[in-house]
Parts: sequence; structure tokens; C-alpha cells
Amino acid sequence: MIRFAMIGMLLATALMAQPRCTLGQVSGTYVVYYTGWATMAQEGSPLPMALPATIAGVMSIGGDGKLSGTQTLNVMGQVVEYEVDSGAIELKPDCTGTMRTKFKVKGAGQAPGEVVERFAALPHLQKIITSLLTTNSPAGGVTNGIWERMSPVPNAAAW
Repeated sequence: MIRFAMIGMLLATALMAQPRCTLGQVSGTYVVYYTGWATMAQEGSPLPMALPATIAGVMSIGGDGKLSGTQTLNVMGQVVEYEVDSGAIELKPDCTGTMRTKFKVKGAGQAPGEVVERFAALPHLQKIITSLLTTNSPAGGVTNGIWERMSPVPNAAAW
């Protein structure tokens, strides 16, 4: 009988240790920073050219999972300001998920394509760690990013 009680306590402890993420835990305003490579087509070559790139900005996650905000992309000194046209996160209870975002050049009309990222949320550290998976935009890339929460309130700051 004692053996069954011990097994039950171990199972209960293991279940309590599993992360349980909700949109409420990750909603808010974040300072974001990405570093990696932008890929661009090379004239006369089937292989793309990879150039070092950084992205910085302010992004928000609403209580409904919708994304908003702006980012600045710097590729070898060429700077472009982007804003979210539409976007949302899909968050699983295990604190992992997918972001799908359509960006457009700030002040421009139509979004050039969709960026899809995988992420891990670390609510206890107020961070989100991301990795770019795919981009259906004119300039592709490979980046890893860190989002640091600056406020639990969405849209608390603008870039």
C-alpha cells in the first residue's frame, strides 16, 4: 500500500512540474532582437547570397494572441523599417509554439509575405526565444531571436 502511495506522489509531483503556458502569461510588450543571415538571390547563380543581418524592435502580444509592432532590419548597413500587417501566435500548454507574421515596409501598402517562426516561451524569465523557420517574403533568412518583456500590457511602447 505504501508503494502505491509513493508512486502516486511521484506522478503528482511530475505532473505539477510540467509547464502550463497560457496567453495571459505571455501577453505584453517586448523588446525584440534577432541576429542571423538574410538570403538574397544572386544574378546568374542558382544559389542565394547570405549577408549578416540584425533586427531590433518593439512587438506586442495581445491577450487574444494577435501580434502588433514594428522592427528595423539592418543588412550590411541597409536599413528598412517594417510594421506588422497581421500576425498571431499559436501557444501550446508546454510553452512552445509558432508565430505567423506578415510584415510590410513602414507606411507601405501590402505585406510582401509571411514569416513563420518556432518559439519557446519562458514566462518565469519574461522571455521568448525564437528561431526563424520559413519566410515567404522576397528576402529570406536564418535568424534566432530573443524577446524580453518590458511590460505585461500590450502596446505599451512603440518603436
